[in-house]
Amino acid sequence: MVMRTGFSAALCALVIAALLATGYLIGPRGWDDGAITVSFARTFALTGEFALTTISERVEGFSSLLYMALLSLLIPTDAGQMETQILISQWLTVASLTGAGIALFLALGRTIPSAAGRLFIVA
Repeated sequence: MVMRTGFSAALCALVIAALLATGYLIGPRGWDDGAITVSFARTFALTGEFALTTISERVEGFSSLLYMALLSLLIPTDAGQMETQILISQWLTVASLTGAGIALFLALGRTIPSAAGRLFIVA
């Protein structure tokens, strides 16, 4: 049982490491939907309106209202900080996925008593 739990924990760690490495290697230029959401969040933080930029039409162009609202609270609004804003967005995504994985692991406790089995499903 210890070996299975160790394997499953290593698998989870590998998934998280792969997410972090992918974000690092892709950098801010490969974060298309995230960059759009960051732009909406920055405009929302600056003006309180839903728009891509302060001079754009007022439209909804983001996937998640909650994610956009969280970003509008967390990101700096300096015009020259887009790369920093995208990095914050990427870290928020990793934190959200990790939190969702932990919640799933705990929720599966009633149906799958084995910690190794729950870790394997989460990974």
